[in-house]
Amino acid sequence: MAVEAAARWPAWREGLRERAGKAAPADGYGAGTYVLLNGASGPIDDASFEAMRAAGARYGLPVEDSAVSDIPAYRPLDNDRALRAVFLPQERFLDARRWIQTLDAALRALPNVDRVGADRLRSHGSSHELTTGQGTLTAGRVVVAAGAWSSALLERVEPELPVLPVVSAEGTAVTLRPNAPVPPLVLRTHTGRTPADSTPSRRPTAPGTSAPPPPRHSIPATLPPPARSASSSMRASVNCTTA
Repeated sequence: MAVEAAARWPAWREGLRERAGKAAPADGYGAGTYVLLNGASGPIDDASFEAMRAAGARYGLPVEDSAVSDIPAYRPLDNDRALRAVFLPQERFLDARRWIQTLDAALRALPNVDRVGADRLRSHGSSHELTTGQGTLTAGRVVVAAGAWSSALLERVEPELPVLPVVSAEGTAVTLRPNAPVPPLVLRTHTGRTPADSTPSRRPTAPGTSAPPPPRHSIPATLPPPARSASSSMRASVNCTTA
Protein backbone atom coordinates (compact mmCIF):
# COMPACT_ATOMS: atom_id res chain seq x y z
CA MET A 1 0.00 0.00 0.00
CA ALA A 2 2.79 2.43 0.88
CA VAL A 3 4.59 1.73 -2.41
CA GLU A 4 1.41 2.30 -4.41
CA ALA A 5 0.63 5.50 -2.48
CA ALA A 6 4.15 6.83 -3.15
CA ALA A 7 3.73 6.15 -6.86
CA ARG A 8 0.49 8.16 -6.95
CA TRP A 9 1.86 11.13 -5.00
CA PRO A 10 3.44 13.15 -7.86
CA ALA A 11 0.25 13.30 -9.94
CA TRP A 12 -1.91 13.97 -6.86
CA ARG A 13 0.37 16.80 -5.76
CA GLU A 14 0.32 18.40 -9.21
CA GLY A 15 -3.47 18.22 -9.34
CA LEU A 16 -3.81 19.97 -5.98
CA ARG A 17 -1.29 22.65 -6.88
CA GLU A 18 -3.21 23.39 -10.08
CA ARG A 19 -6.43 23.69 -8.10
CA ALA A 20 -4.79 26.00 -5.55
CA GLY A 21 -3.38 28.18 -8.33
CA LYS A 22 -1.11 31.10 -7.43
CA ALA A 23 -1.89 30.61 -3.71
CA ALA A 24 0.22 27.42 -3.69
CA PRO A 25 3.68 28.26 -2.27
CA ALA A 26 6.92 26.60 -3.31
CA ASP A 27 7.01 23.42 -1.22
CA GLY A 28 10.58 22.19 -1.69
CA TYR A 29 9.41 19.02 -3.45
CA GLY A 30 12.21 16.71 -4.49
CA ALA A 31 13.65 13.21 -4.27
CA GLY A 32 16.74 11.64 -2.73
CA THR A 33 17.28 10.70 0.91
CA TYR A 34 20.33 9.57 2.86
CA VAL A 35 19.51 7.39 5.86
CA LEU A 36 22.25 7.47 8.50
CA LEU A 37 23.20 4.96 11.16
CA ASN A 38 25.12 6.74 13.90
CA GLY A 39 26.79 5.80 17.18
CA ALA A 40 23.55 6.15 19.16
CA SER A 41 21.95 3.27 17.25
CA GLY A 42 21.62 -0.35 18.33
CA PRO A 43 20.97 -3.85 16.96
CA ILE A 44 17.40 -2.97 15.97
CA ASP A 45 18.69 -0.18 13.72
CA ASP A 46 21.12 -2.62 12.06
CA ALA A 47 18.24 -4.99 11.42
CA SER A 48 16.17 -2.12 10.04
CA PHE A 49 18.87 -1.30 7.51
CA GLU A 50 18.77 -4.87 6.25
CA ALA A 51 14.97 -4.72 6.18
CA MET A 52 15.19 -1.62 3.94
CA ARG A 53 17.41 -3.52 1.52
CA ALA A 54 15.05 -6.49 1.50
CA ALA A 55 12.02 -4.26 0.91
CA GLY A 56 13.83 -2.47 -1.91
CA ALA A 57 14.65 -5.76 -3.62
CA ARG A 58 11.08 -7.00 -3.16
CA TYR A 59 9.41 -3.95 -4.68
CA GLY A 60 12.07 -2.97 -7.21
CA LEU A 61 13.13 0.21 -5.40
CA PRO A 62 16.80 1.25 -5.34
CA VAL A 63 18.59 1.16 -1.96
CA GLU A 64 22.22 2.14 -2.49
CA ASP A 65 25.09 1.79 -0.02
CA SER A 66 26.94 5.07 0.37
CA ALA A 67 30.28 6.00 1.87
CA VAL A 68 29.62 8.47 4.69
CA SER A 69 32.35 10.72 3.31
CA ASP A 70 30.40 11.05 0.04
CA ILE A 71 27.29 12.55 1.64
CA PRO A 72 26.93 16.14 0.37
CA ALA A 73 27.21 18.93 2.96
CA TYR A 74 27.48 16.41 5.81
CA ARG A 75 29.89 17.74 8.44
CA PRO A 76 29.03 16.16 11.82
CA LEU A 77 30.84 16.41 15.12
CA ASP A 78 33.34 13.60 15.55
CA ASN A 79 31.36 11.93 18.32
CA ASP A 80 28.10 12.11 16.32
CA ARG A 81 29.28 11.01 12.90
CA ALA A 82 27.44 8.29 11.01
CA LEU A 83 28.86 4.78 10.90
CA ARG A 84 26.91 3.66 7.83
CA ALA A 85 24.61 5.22 5.27
CA VAL A 86 22.28 4.21 2.46
CA PHE A 87 20.85 6.41 -0.28
CA LEU A 88 17.21 6.14 -1.39
CA PRO A 89 17.08 8.02 -4.72
CA GLN A 90 13.31 7.60 -5.12
CA GLU A 91 12.25 8.62 -1.59
CA ARG A 92 10.51 11.96 -2.03
CA PHE A 93 10.15 14.88 0.35
CA LEU A 94 8.56 18.30 0.72
CA ASP A 95 8.01 21.04 3.29
CA ALA A 96 4.96 19.80 5.22
CA ARG A 97 4.05 23.24 6.56
CA ARG A 98 3.94 24.74 3.07
CA TRP A 99 2.02 21.71 1.82
CA ILE A 100 -0.69 22.40 4.40
CA GLN A 101 -0.98 25.91 2.93
CA THR A 102 -1.48 24.35 -0.51
CA LEU A 103 -4.19 22.01 0.82
CA ASP A 104 -6.01 24.95 2.43
CA ALA A 105 -5.81 26.95 -0.80
CA ALA A 106 -7.09 24.01 -2.87
CA LEU A 107 -10.07 23.63 -0.52
CA ARG A 108 -10.88 27.33 -0.62
CA ALA A 109 -10.89 27.16 -4.44
CA LEU A 110 -13.70 24.57 -4.48
CA PRO A 111 -17.15 26.12 -5.03
CA ASN A 112 -18.97 23.60 -2.80
CA VAL A 113 -16.80 23.84 0.36
CA ASP A 114 -17.73 25.89 3.42
CA ARG A 115 -15.22 26.25 6.25
CA VAL A 116 -17.02 26.39 9.58
CA GLY A 117 -16.29 25.95 13.25
CA ALA A 118 -17.53 22.64 14.64
CA ASP A 119 -19.54 22.03 17.79
CA ARG A 120 -21.08 18.54 17.90
CA LEU A 121 -21.13 15.56 15.55
CA ARG A 122 -23.95 13.02 15.77
CA SER A 123 -24.61 9.80 13.90
CA HIS A 124 -28.16 8.85 12.85
CA GLY A 125 -27.83 5.49 11.16
CA SER A 126 -26.83 6.17 7.56
CA SER A 127 -26.61 9.95 7.98
CA HIS A 128 -24.51 12.29 10.11
CA GLU A 129 -25.30 15.67 11.59
CA LEU A 130 -22.77 18.40 12.37
CA THR A 131 -23.87 21.35 14.49
CA THR A 132 -22.04 24.61 13.74
CA GLY A 133 -22.37 28.28 14.60
CA GLN A 134 -23.91 28.82 11.15
CA GLY A 135 -26.52 26.07 11.54
CA THR A 136 -26.76 22.30 11.25
CA LEU A 137 -25.26 20.35 8.33
CA THR A 138 -26.18 16.79 7.37
CA ALA A 139 -24.34 14.36 5.11
CA GLY A 140 -24.30 10.69 4.22
CA ARG A 141 -20.54 10.61 4.63
CA VAL A 142 -18.19 12.46 6.97
CA VAL A 143 -14.40 12.56 6.61
CA VAL A 144 -12.69 12.83 9.98
CA ALA A 145 -9.16 14.19 9.49
CA ALA A 146 -8.12 14.99 13.04
CA GLY A 147 -4.82 13.11 13.04
CA ALA A 148 -4.06 11.40 16.34
CA TRP A 149 -7.42 12.58 17.71
CA SER A 150 -9.46 10.78 15.04
CA SER A 151 -9.81 7.53 16.99
CA ALA A 152 -11.14 9.31 20.08
CA LEU A 153 -13.67 11.24 17.99
CA LEU A 154 -14.88 8.21 16.07
CA GLU A 155 -15.05 6.05 19.18
CA ARG A 156 -17.77 8.31 20.55
CA VAL A 157 -19.78 8.38 17.32
CA GLU A 158 -19.40 4.79 16.13
CA PRO A 159 -17.65 2.65 18.78
CA GLU A 160 -17.89 -0.50 16.62
CA LEU A 161 -16.38 1.12 13.53
CA PRO A 162 -13.05 -0.59 12.68
CA VAL A 163 -10.42 2.17 12.59
CA LEU A 164 -6.68 1.92 12.09
CA PRO A 165 -5.31 3.96 15.03
CA VAL A 166 -3.25 7.05 14.33
CA VAL A 167 -0.68 7.30 17.11
CA SER A 168 0.39 10.69 18.41
CA ALA A 169 4.07 11.56 18.59
CA GLU A 170 6.16 14.59 19.44
CA GLY A 171 8.42 16.11 16.83
CA THR A 172 10.34 19.27 16.08
CA ALA A 173 10.58 21.16 12.79
CA VAL A 174 13.42 23.61 12.22
CA THR A 175 13.80 25.98 9.28
CA LEU A 176 17.37 27.00 8.47
CA ARG A 177 18.77 29.75 6.25
CA PRO A 178 22.11 28.40 5.03
CA ASN A 179 24.89 30.79 4.11
CA ALA A 180 25.96 28.60 1.17
CA PRO A 181 24.17 26.47 -1.45
CA VAL A 182 22.74 23.26 0.02
CA PRO A 183 22.09 20.13 -2.07
CA PRO A 184 18.34 19.41 -2.46
CA LEU A 185 18.52 16.19 -0.47
CA VAL A 186 17.30 14.85 2.87
CA LEU A 187 19.57 13.46 5.59
CA ARG A 188 17.83 11.52 8.32
CA THR A 189 18.41 8.78 10.84
CA HIS A 190 16.36 5.62 10.87
CA THR A 191 14.00 4.82 13.73
CA GLY A 192 13.92 1.10 14.31
CA ARG A 193 10.80 -0.64 15.60
CA THR A 194 11.04 -2.27 19.00
CA PRO A 195 8.90 -5.23 20.11
CA ALA A 196 6.74 -2.75 22.04
CA ASP A 197 6.05 -0.88 18.79
CA SER A 198 4.51 -4.04 17.35
CA THR A 199 1.71 -4.19 19.91
CA PRO A 200 -1.73 -2.77 19.01
CA SER A 201 -1.88 0.97 19.50
CA ARG A 202 -4.15 2.36 22.18
CA ARG A 203 -6.35 5.38 21.71
CA PRO A 204 -4.90 8.52 23.35
CA THR A 205 -6.09 9.09 26.89
CA ALA A 206 -5.26 11.67 29.51
CA PRO A 207 -3.74 10.41 32.76
CA GLY A 208 -5.89 10.36 35.84
CA THR A 209 -9.23 10.29 34.03
CA SER A 210 -11.58 7.35 34.45
CA ALA A 211 -15.11 8.64 33.89
CA PRO A 212 -16.98 7.05 30.93
CA PRO A 213 -17.01 8.83 27.55
CA PRO A 214 -20.06 10.78 26.34
CA PRO A 215 -23.02 8.71 25.05
CA ARG A 216 -22.80 7.00 21.69
CA HIS A 217 -23.99 8.95 18.62
CA SER A 218 -23.31 12.33 20.26
CA ILE A 219 -19.81 13.73 20.64
CA PRO A 220 -18.24 17.15 20.89
CA ALA A 221 -16.22 17.56 17.67
CA THR A 222 -13.75 19.80 19.40
CA LEU A 223 -10.18 19.46 20.51
CA PRO A 224 -7.57 20.42 23.42
CA PRO A 225 -5.99 17.44 25.03
CA PRO A 226 -8.73 14.83 24.98
CA ALA A 227 -9.76 13.58 28.40
CA ARG A 228 -11.84 10.45 28.65
CA SER A 229 -14.49 12.16 30.74
CA ALA A 230 -18.02 13.32 30.12
CA SER A 231 -16.99 16.92 30.58
CA SER A 232 -14.13 16.86 28.12
CA SER A 233 -14.23 19.36 25.30
CA MET A 234 -12.73 18.65 21.89
CA ARG A 235 -12.34 21.27 19.20
CA ALA A 236 -11.50 20.68 15.54
CA SER A 237 -11.59 22.55 12.27
CA VAL A 238 -14.07 20.87 9.93
CA ASN A 239 -14.38 21.20 6.18
CA CYS A 240 -17.94 20.44 5.05
CA THR A 241 -18.53 19.56 1.40
CA THR A 242 -22.00 19.83 -0.08
CA ALA A 243 -23.15 18.53 -3.43
